[in-house]
Amino acid sequence: MSNKTLRISVGIIAMIGISWIAFLSNTNTTAYITKDFKVDLLELDSTYCSNLLIGVQVEVDPFDYQSTEALFQKLHDHLNPYKEKILSSNNRVIVFPEHIGTWLVATDEYPSIYHSGSITKAMLRMILSHPIKYLQTRLKGTEAPNATQAGIFLFNAEKMATAYQTVFSRLAKEYKATVIAGSIVLPDPVAESGQIKFTGKKLYNTSFVFLPDGSLSTAVTKKVFPVDFEQTFCAAGNVEDMTTVPMATGNIATLICADSWYPEIYEKIRAQSASIIVVPSYSVGERIMASPWQGYNGFAPPSGIELSDVMQISEEAAWDKYALSGRILESEIGLNVFLRGQLWDMESDGRSKMVVNGQDHKTNTNGAVILMVCLP
Repeated sequence: MSNKTLRISVGIIAMIGISWIAFLSNTNTTAYITKDFKVDLLELDSTYCSNLLIGVQVEVDPFDYQSTEALFQKLHDHLNPYKEKILSSNNRVIVFPEHIGTWLVATDEYPSIYHSGSITKAMLRMILSHPIKYLQTRLKGTEAPNATQAGIFLFNAEKMATAYQTVFSRLAKEYKATVIAGSIVLPDPVAESGQIKFTGKKLYNTSFVFLPDGSLSTAVTKKVFPVDFEQTFCAAGNVEDMTTVPMATGNIATLICADSWYPEIYEKIRAQSASIIVVPSYSVGERIMASPWQGYNGFAPPSGIELSDVMQISEEAAWDKYALSGRILESEIGLNVFLRGQLWDMESDGRSKMVVNGQDHKTNTNGAVILMVCLP
């Protein structure tokens, strides 16, 4: 046996031992019971609507990811209070937030993971509960700067993709809707033969679309401008790969969060006649929207940005000025939905909104909200 093989074997044995100690010493294994919560409604027109665009500001916590069924039930509970109104329309599009699928990395894990006090502890426990799978993944290598984070997503990718497709396919069928399923971090994914498949090891923050019959559309959107914290484990997509989804009411383009800040994205989708622009978002940090804007995150600012605004206006004001609201045309309809709630020690912020005729219509609710706007 070579020294390298011996070291790996010893490492595996040590990690198995540590994992058993960690879990045997953990006393908090209480089953989680779903909590009641209120879902507010923000709609621009309460009359009958033939073509309906629906945004879901989802409020989540770690326990919503303990199983595929748990996440489905949580998202269903957001929509169900307004199911009759949703189904009264002829055509409907439902949009979920960024990273709504990413936390499926924790699906079907030990209870201690959902009770962890921080995301760091939760990820460590995930590694310790699957030491061999994790080490096998690490030995295959990754180009990501943070190999630990990347390794966790890579060895859980199949599980995540299966759960994600199950949840959003069911929702699409139940509500007979085209579902823009927020986003999920997966290794170079494609939609092929009705399934999510992987074509490489680079991780991308990716959005998929499910059709009213529950089938998977071939339209795939990869985030082109990942922010700093994502760049440690995610690669950047290509603006040339941006695409639109044709609908009876117009072509829909998905811009994943920070992509909505860059003019070249809008140029690309307008070349494909996009008239509806949806932006799934996730903003990490308690009351981050009220804090001073730190400037562009992850990439250099495009031309036309007033750099004097940095540290002088709030994060929310910068979103209004430089993202969807500041770049959309009056002839276009926009929708920006945020993921809310607390995931381990990560607070969230952001007010979801609709942009119609150049005007913002924002929710004032930090929790669960359904937004509805009639499409022409």
